[in-house]
Amino acid sequence: MSLTSVSAGSPAALVGIDVSKKTLACALLDAATRDIVWEPRLPNTREGLRVLWDKVPASIVRSRSRNWIAILRYRKDLMSRHTSDRVAIDLIALAILRQEGRIVLVQQKLAEDLPPGWVIPGGLVEAGELITEGLAREVREEAGVHIKDISHLAYMMQIDRPLHRAQTIAYCFEVAEWSGELRCQDPDAEVLDVQMVPLAEAVSRLQSNGGWSCIQTPLIAYLLEEQAKGALWLYREDAYGQNRILSL
Repeated sequence: MSLTSVSAGSPAALVGIDVSKKTLACALLDAATRDIVWEPRLPNTREGLRVLWDKVPASIVRSRSRNWIAILRYRKDLMSRHTSDRVAIDLIALAILRQEGRIVLVQQKLAEDLPPGWVIPGGLVEAGELITEGLAREVREEAGVHIKDISHLAYMMQIDRPLHRAQTIAYCFEVAEWSGELRCQDPDAEVLDVQMVPLAEAVSRLQSNGGWSCIQTPLIAYLLEEQAKGALWLYREDAYGQNRILSL
């Protein structure tokens, strides 16, 4: 995560930032929890940036001794998104790591109103990464081990989230060979523990962790051999939750 601070007293100061107008708009959009809509017709000029600045909500304006105007937060996950028709797409890579009838689970922070839950290692694929490269990095960060060989695609899952103008696409891989000692070294401090547990206990933990059902259901079905390899699961989210549309 990187922070860019603007320490002048007028919107015109934004012109000096070495970023494109679209990057700036995305940063403002992220800081305002997606309340700002990018307008592609805005010129890449002082006036165009002034229009963008006028859209910044008061909630991110700082008034401190150094008179910082704002802090624009470039989040790691924002850099991994591709936008099409103003739809943000998050790409996730997940790993199933097995050893002698046991699998690796990591205890991860969930939503603020939920206790930590147990999930398989994985996370967002970053800009400049192939899916398998993002998978290897996330496993290394969350579980401390190295992927040596991937067996096959266990399943793929898509969640359409129209209320958020977003989609989440997850690829889950069965890892054929891995090495190293389990230890958590998550740079985001979201992973609290990593353990190797028997399959039955792993399924029990996954069923009770309170995470997204659209993440857990395909995984449990695969682990229990209720779904073939390479299955496709499609979900659509509304105000009441995530609804399965199709599984193939």
